[in-house]
Amino acid sequence: MTRSFTAFSTLLKTFMLALAALCLAALATVPGTGRSQLRLVGDSELNAMAATQYSQMIKQGPLSADAKGTAMVKNAGAKISRAAESYLREHGLEKEINDYKWEFNLIESKDVNAFCMPGGKVAFYTGILPYCRDETGVAVIMGHEVAHAIAHHSRERASQQLMTNVGGTVLSVGLGVGGASSFTSVVAMAASG
Repeated sequence: MTRSFTAFSTLLKTFMLALAALCLAALATVPGTGRSQLRLVGDSELNAMAATQYSQMIKQGPLSADAKGTAMVKNAGAKISRAAESYLREHGLEKEINDYKWEFNLIESKDVNAFCMPGGKVAFYTGILPYCRDETGVAVIMGHEVAHAIAHHSRERASQQLMTNVGGTVLSVGLGVGGASSFTSVVAMAASG
């Protein structure tokens, strides 16, 4: 073993221990379920990015001209978000959504989809409405989407992606410093995802 590889190996072990400690310190509890999730990305950054993207999406639209469908989405959204806020308040978890600014819009599209971005930005596509049938059906889907936001699933995915990127970078550097062949490097990088 070369001196530089030994030094790198020691540095890599130290880095991995520090990374493991960071991950343990960055664990958060999902409100309502108690499940642990990784929180390496802050809510304020995600909420700000989501608000910008949502605003651009709404401007591009087109928003639906269906007054009845729009009213169903907005009414169901208001009821579900109030119920969620009430539940979180009753359980001392209101801080989980302090920065949320709920918005509910119906976008004209044949896509059968609905989604909620961080910070409470919800969009329904008109293509999903026939499957909903009425406001109760909209509320079922709305509850699902609002639950994603309250459970901070976007933050969790962003944190996981960050860890994947860091891991890939460390693996790439380690393979290069360790003198791995290009074939070994390609196989290791492919196996890591």
